Amino acid sequence: MTRTKRATRIGLWLAAMAATTVTSVVVLQSPSQAATLHCNRVGQSNDAYVPIFYPSWDPFNCLLTRGDRSDAVRQLQNDMNICYHQEMWNLLGKDVGVDGDFGPETERALRRVQQLAGTAADGEYGPNTRRAMMHQRTSGAYCGRVS
Repeated sequence: MTRTKRATRIGLWLAAMAATTVTSVVVLQSPSQAATLHCNRVGQSNDAYVPIFYPSWDPFNCLLTRGDRSDAVRQLQNDMNICYHQEMWNLLGKDVGVDGDFGPETERALRRVQQLAGTAADGEYGPNTRRAMMHQRTSGAYCGRVS
């Protein structure tokens, strides 16, 4: 084998190793992102309806972000309409559409609710927002915070 062919093979081998390493880094990041599950159902916590992750029924560590579509998003939209009705009208000129689709309107409304609740206004519903914002009580239209 000539020196040029050997150098080419070594170069190709190094390129393949580099690609594998990059792929490994991407794969290693994916499980950490998956560690926070997206809320997909509605459950109860401290006498309030809250987004949860099913099948674990975990209301404490799930996340809702733009692009999500679920009953959990519908409950978040409902909570904002019931517990922050006047703010939604001031911001949007109407209630948030309760369609279960976390789109730009829901994100904008959530950012306002987060500002009012005193938490980071990042437009994502997670554990900090769950604790800070008001949720619809299971007994009716009354609202309260959940721990």
